Parts: sequence; C-alpha cells; structure tokens
Amino acid sequence: LVNFWENLGIIVFASALWLLFKGIELIFNPNKNPRVVSIARKARVLAQNFLLSALFGVYGDVILFAIIEYRTFEFGWNLSLLSFIVSIILLVAMFLTFFYQIKILKAYQKIKKQEEHTASQNPRIKSLKNFMKRNEGSQVFWKDFKDYSFAPQLFLFFMTGRDLIFNLLLATMFEYPMAQTIIIIILDCLMIFYLFVKKPFENTFDFIQQLFFEFVGLAVMVTVFVNAIFDAGKYQALQARNNIGKLIIIFNIIFNFVTAVFMVFLVWQTLIEFYKEQKQKRGKKLTNLGIH
Repeated sequence: LVNFWENLGIIVFASALWLLFKGIELIFNPNKNPRVVSIARKARVLAQNFLLSALFGVYGDVILFAIIEYRTFEFGWNLSLLSFIVSIILLVAMFLTFFYQIKILKAYQKIKKQEEHTASQNPRIKSLKNFMKRNEGSQVFWKDFKDYSFAPQLFLFFMTGRDLIFNLLLATMFEYPMAQTIIIIILDCLMIFYLFVKKPFENTFDFIQQLFFEFVGLAVMVTVFVNAIFDAGKYQALQARNNIGKLIIIFNIIFNFVTAVFMVFLVWQTLIEFYKEQKQKRGKKLTNLGIH
C-alpha cells in the first residue's frame, strides 16, 4: 500500500464511477428516461475502458510490490494484512481480465470470420458491428488495433506480459544483474520484432510513437548491460561509466522532448478531427433543413 496507493486510488475511483453509472442504467427505465440512461451508458463505457486501461498499465507494479509484500508479511490485524488482501484481490483481477480479454477477442475474430464468409450471400449482415456495440465498454482491446488476425489485437496482452516479466525479474533476480539485463534486452527485441512483423496499430502515428519508446528503452538497457559487464569483471572503468551516465541523461532529455512533441501532435490531431466532425454534422443539419 505504501508504494501502490496512487495507482490503487485511480483504480478505486474508476471502479466507483463504473458502479455509479451502471447502477443508473439498471435503476432508470430506458423508455421513461431515455436521455438519462443514454448519458449514463456513455459515461459507463468511458469509465470501463479507462478502468481496463488503468489495470493493464499497473499489473507490472502489482507483481513487483506483491512479491515485496509477501517477503515482509507479518500476520496480524494491521496494515500489513490489509496490504496482503489488496495484493491478492489485484492478482485475481489480473488473471480474470487476461481471461476476459482473450475470450472477447476470440469471439471478435470468430464473428468477423463468419461475417466475411456470409457477406457475399447476405450483405446486410452486421454481426460484428452489433458485437462491438454490445461490448463498447471493452473496445480498448480492439479500437486502435488491426483486426486481420488474433495477434495484433493482443498488443496490450503482450505489453503487459513483458512488463510482468520485467518486474518479476526486478523483484527476484536483483542479485544477478547480468542475467536480468540479458533477459530484459531479449524481451525488448522480441517486442520490436512483433511491432515490425504484426504492425498492430491502425494509426501510423501510434506505431511510430511506440517504436520510439521501445528503441529508447532498449538503448537504456544496453547501457545498463555494459555497466553489468563492468561489475561482473570488477572493472573500475570510471571514464566509461561517466560517459554511460551522460548518455543516459541524453536519452532522458530526448525521451521527454519527443514525448512532449507527441502530446502536442496528438492534441492537434484531436482538435482537427473534432472540427471535421462538427463541420460534417453542421453540413448534414443544413441539408436536412433544405439549405444549400
């Protein structure tokens, strides 16, 4: 709890929002209060997607701090017990969401293949569209990813899995830095290979952004690996270590600057899309009114 309270607060807040909006959906009659139910549904969809994103983003930390918790756990009615219970709940949630993600993406792919097979016979079939509408609260699993096969849609699963292994190594193999860095570098290379081969992102900008993050992370891990070699051989190499430190600082500056550029570009892109959408709606409205 000491190390994880901020992330836990976000998860609890998102869960509370989801419960609130889901409750409104269930309590109010959609026929008598269509606007209230519609707003509640849209809010619940946003909260659910945010919650899933938040959970997948912190599972690595859950593993790291859970292992530390189990090493220092002291049974008794105290904060240590509460922390232990929270870690168990989050680990169970992790396995359940992994199972749910794989299950829903398999259903997505199955419906997509069936639809492609029957589309020539009945072009009005919209099974996949209906499926996506029913499961809007889980669209974070497929919205930004290509759906030509199962693999690209599993990007979040692979990213989270890599993060889990990374934190597992930090928590258990801290006495073997050489092995740690070798395994982590292999994982980074596999992720880059996956990105180039499967090209999971629909948006080229997202693809470039993810590649940048991966290459910066790999470069930093290579410098850590060089330091691990020096430590293993008990080499002083003060000048080399000093240069490596400067290189890591440069990587950090580049990372922060380029990330800021990405954020500005993303905001600009969002504003452009919003403007186009509003312009399109305005054009349809004028057309319906008979104004040309």
